[in-house]
Amino acid sequence: MTSIRHLNVFMRKAHVALRLVKEAVSVCRRRGFLAATRFGVGVARGILAERSAGPRPVKSNIVDEKYGTDTAGTVKLHNLDIRSPNYRYAIYYQPTHIPTLTTVLERLSVRYEDYTFIDYGSGKGLVLLQAAGYPFKKVIGVEFARELHEIACRNVERYPAHLRQSEVELVHDDAVKFVPPSGNLVLYLNEPFEAPVTERLIARIREFWHGREVIVAYVWSKNSRVSCKPLWDAEASLRKLDEGDGWTIYRATD
Repeated sequence: MTSIRHLNVFMRKAHVALRLVKEAVSVCRRRGFLAATRFGVGVARGILAERSAGPRPVKSNIVDEKYGTDTAGTVKLHNLDIRSPNYRYAIYYQPTHIPTLTTVLERLSVRYEDYTFIDYGSGKGLVLLQAAGYPFKKVIGVEFARELHEIACRNVERYPAHLRQSEVELVHDDAVKFVPPSGNLVLYLNEPFEAPVTERLIARIREFWHGREVIVAYVWSKNSRVSCKPLWDAEASLRKLDEGDGWTIYRATD
C-alpha cells in the first residue's frame, strides 16, 4: 500500500509539473519568450518561498471558534493517505466560504425533507455541519483522504447535536465509486476535481438521476483556466435553476 501511495504522489507531482509546462508554453505563444521566462521564475520563487517558510498560522472561522471544530484552512493532499489513482486530479482541500454556503443552501428551492444531501469531496466536514442544520433525509459526506475523513468524524462529534436536524453519515471512499441511496438527491461540490475526474463523475451521476429528482449545487473557481463549470454547463441533462457569485444550481432532467 505504501508503494501505491508513493506512486500516486509521484503521478500527482508529474501532473502538476506537466500542467505548469503547458501553461508556460501557452504564455510563450501568446506573449513571447520573455513573458514565459518571467512566468517560470515566478513559479520557482513561489515554490522556494513555500518550502522555506515556517509553519503557517492556524486558521479558523466562526464555526471553529464557537464549537472547537477544525474546518478552516487549506490542506494540500500530497502528504495524505489517499489510495485512489484519481488523486492526481484532485484539488487541495479548501472549505466553502460560509456566506456562499448559506446562500446556496437557502436557494436550493426544495422541500428539504424529501432529499438526501451529498457532499462530494467533503474534506473536514464544514459543509456537512451546515447542511445538517436543515431537515434533509440525511446528510452524507464522501471523502477519499483518510486524514480529512477522520478530522470530519471528530468535527461531527464536537458539533452540538441540538444544532442538527439531519443525521450525518461520513463515507471514506472515492467519489466516482460511491453509490448514493435511493430517492431524491442534492449533490454538492466545491470544485473538488479537475476535468478528467469531473467528466467521469458527471457520467456516473447520469447513470442514477433518471426517475428521481436530482439537484446539483456547484461552487466554482473564478479562475476560468482551472474551473470545471463549463463541463456542468454543457451537460445536456442539466438545466440551470439559479446562479450567483461563484455558484450555480442545476436540476437534472430526463
